Amino acid sequence: MVTENDEWERIEREIARRKDKADAELMVVYSLRLTKSQRVKLLQLGGPQWIRNQIELSKNPSPLLVND
Repeated sequence: MVTENDEWERIEREIARRKDKADAELMVVYSLRLTKSQRVKLLQLGGPQWIRNQIELSKNPSPLLVND
């Protein structure tokens, strides 16, 4: 049985989660074509989080002209 106190705690957690998302840097979706074996290897390495970590750990490359 859910009590009124449980519901308030759930609402407070949801508000905190939304604040964290609002403070975080916005993310964009990027598609990537891989072979099946490359996809398996990527998942073994850590998936999308591994890719993000590799980007953050790398040195800043020379600037490219990007059309957004």
